[in-house]
Amino acid sequence: MVKLTQKQVAAIRQKQKRFPRSTQVQTVILKKTHGMTQRDAVSQVKEAGFKTIKVDKTKSSYRFRQKSPTRFVRKTFRTKEIKPGLKIVIGVPK
Repeated sequence: MVKLTQKQVAAIRQKQKRFPRSTQVQTVILKKTHGMTQRDAVSQVKEAGFKTIKVDKTKSSYRFRQKSPTRFVRKTFRTKEIKPGLKIVIGVPK
């Protein structure tokens, strides 16, 4: 029986889309609605329990960075919807 190193097991799990470690929130995305201001978006994200330090505006949403993307393993990011209009981007930390 061939024994695999931990590094090899981790590589196999990543290829199978199963991560060897837990994920963390990298970004919170709030969909813009008609008449929503940035102040409204900040209050909604704070109510959900997230930080509101760095805000990026796009045409259809507000993005609130929780942690720098450089602190995560590449190609492990996934977007999950928490409730309608509120999504999080998760990833495996380095």
